[in-house]
Amino acid sequence: MNRYPNDWNIIYFGDVILSARNGYGKRPQGTEDGPIVLRLADVANGYIDLSAPRRVAMDANEFSNYRLHKGNLLFIRVNGSRDMVARCIWVSQDYSDVSFNDHLIRVELSPSVHDKYLFYLFKDEYIRSRLLSFIPTAPGGQLTINQHALSNILIPLPPLDEQRKIAQILSTWDEAIALVDALIAALTERKKGLMQRLLTGEVRFPGFDDEWEEVRFGEVLEKAYRTIDVNPDEMYRQIGIRSHGKGIFHKEPVTGEEIGNKRIYWVEPGDFTFNIVFAWEGAVALVSEAEKGMCASHRFPMFVAEKDHCDPRFILRYFQTSRGIWDLGLASPGGAGRNRTLNQSDFLNLRLKLPLVKEQKLVADTIDTWEDAINEANSLRFALAEQKKGLMQRLLTGEVRVQV
Repeated sequence: MNRYPNDWNIIYFGDVILSARNGYGKRPQGTEDGPIVLRLADVANGYIDLSAPRRVAMDANEFSNYRLHKGNLLFIRVNGSRDMVARCIWVSQDYSDVSFNDHLIRVELSPSVHDKYLFYLFKDEYIRSRLLSFIPTAPGGQLTINQHALSNILIPLPPLDEQRKIAQILSTWDEAIALVDALIAALTERKKGLMQRLLTGEVRFPGFDDEWEEVRFGEVLEKAYRTIDVNPDEMYRQIGIRSHGKGIFHKEPVTGEEIGNKRIYWVEPGDFTFNIVFAWEGAVALVSEAEKGMCASHRFPMFVAEKDHCDPRFILRYFQTSRGIWDLGLASPGGAGRNRTLNQSDFLNLRLKLPLVKEQKLVADTIDTWEDAINEANSLRFALAEQKKGLMQRLLTGEVRVQV
């Protein structure tokens, strides 16, 4: 491990462990008494989440063995995913009534090390890859990390004051990311409520007082047929649509020979489309300029909006509301599992109330503005996360030294 500065110590993690314990083995009973017991679901996001606590009957002596204290580290001991097993969670406070189950290992640290520095260290890709090399496969395909493996991982330790400073710097980035997460959640909730009110006419813009007209979708949407005569030697790029309103994605280019006898159709910007099997799950979208020159299979029927009566963005937003999803579900009968094919005739016979096109555009523009704000916040979050990742790499290897 000569990738670290000469004045950093390289030690076994076990040298700074005061105690390590597997969690409580009995299952939660759904009782209202007894301490909370953390499960994998309560730490899956990398922090302790007590929003859906489960309690277990445990006497005071037992609880004293499993109580969580500030500065403890929790490691996921067993999991079917290599990405999850051995993940580290920092205990940020003393808990008076929180324990942990046997899918986790609790580590109490020596005061000679800084707990949060070690928490960040175990997020380092190099340290994590070394730790994963100790992990055997348990029966049933589960992956397990044990206390012996944890104790025998070599770790770099800068001077204690430098550990504190590194942890403080990285904590600042985490706080910034948490603030942006809160902003994204608030914007998303606000947009959701605004859509519901604007798309039902509960909230109107000044100057608009016309009655909304009830129409069938077949009156404002026309099926588009742009059949492609597939050339075996040409390349074609197809689109797909994600569920839950997450939009269009682009598939890898394929040759006409690979497409074979499958029917495909050209798509055009402004088309309203959906995944015919998952429309009931919100797999609806508008084709943008980014998809110009692409195509789709018959599973993604295209519709052109009658521009004199309909703004396609208004239609899209309607199908992102709970009422719109409900309508698509009504037109998607039966089917096993998640596969419920949309009946296109039933879809075109669905009804909704439409304001004048001018008001539709204003509603769509307003919602687009909120969507842009959410996208900007997501871009900021991504940038902060990337900055933190690069900063961790340099700080935790000593490439960049901090002033203490």
